[in-house]
Amino acid sequence: PTIISNKIHNGPCSNDVICGRGGKANTHPGNISFREEAKKLRSWYESSSKSEKFTISSFLVDIVGERGGRFLKRNPEQPGKWLEADGSDVRKKASQALREGRRSAGQ
Repeated sequence: PTIISNKIHNGPCSNDVICGRGGKANTHPGNISFREEAKKLRSWYESSSKSEKFTISSFLVDIVGERGGRFLKRNPEQPGKWLEADGSDVRKKASQALREGRRSAGQ
């Protein structure tokens, strides 16, 4: 992922979404609410055209921003510090979240 901001953050707030896999990214409150919002939009996303899917994933990103959240990734050069992920990577994360439930029943 590339960086849209050189601003370094000390740590994610409860509304932020952590970009990355496993552990903290799965259990962080911002990621949990992000996945819940994605779940609400999933059936609309699945029945949409490719251009509509882009719009829906952008809408999901906007929901996070409206709550005061950011999409953060670990700063590889400063352990314990965070950087904001760029718009393209953020939208890809949103698209992945919107597709996620298709693989497992009950979601």
